[in-house]
Amino acid sequence: MPYKYIIFDVDDTLLNYGSAFHAAEKAIADYLKVEYSEEYIALSEKLGWKAWKEAGLNDTDSKDVQKNYHSYYYQYLRQHYRDLIEAYHASVSVEELVEIYIKSVSSSKVFMEECTLQVYKVLSEKYRLVLATNGIDRIQRERIQAFLPYTYKTYISENMNTIKPAEEFFKYIIDEMECDPEECLMVGDSMSNDMVGALDAGMDVCYYNNRNKRIPEGISVNYEIKGIEELLNILA
Repeated sequence: MPYKYIIFDVDDTLLNYGSAFHAAEKAIADYLKVEYSEEYIALSEKLGWKAWKEAGLNDTDSKDVQKNYHSYYYQYLRQHYRDLIEAYHASVSVEELVEIYIKSVSSSKVFMEECTLQVYKVLSEKYRLVLATNGIDRIQRERIQAFLPYTYKTYISENMNTIKPAEEFFKYIIDEMECDPEECLMVGDSMSNDMVGALDAGMDVCYYNNRNKRIPEGISVNYEIKGIEELLNILA
């Protein structure tokens, strides 16, 4: 069965999340009146990973995390910035830093590759393109603006009360679009969230492996690309 729908992950597939994150970290440092140095970055990353793990967000296979991901995400942000404020003895509120983070990430719209949007436009002439992303609606809705004129449907996990790779996430999309999984191709950079989740749902998958990661044994992807333009040859 030929594909009718191409489903794209957003972060680190279409948009550069690392760029967004570091822009937000710099904005936080500026607000704290702290030099954005290697020392600051190392401390913030250490505190951030600690808060992330304490919130359980590294276990996306957990049913509890899949159901409560977004409340845990806000919990992680608040704990991260609470610890950062304490480390620098800063006289600012946690909520101020959370708001700065959200606004900064929302405004960062750096494409993963220069040709990303052009490839997306070309594909939209032949296929129904779908965006499927884990994240907060307020952040992701703003970041994807450039893609929306060429997009058939957008699915943001906060509005779905579930996340990739949960079966419910992909079932929600299939049911809402009233399509067969075989009509869909999932394109993403995350082996666990995008590839495994979509394969389990019965979709074909295309692994956007621009970092040249090793594909785990036992997982068979339909396509593997290093650059987004390769999709044009696959889907010609």
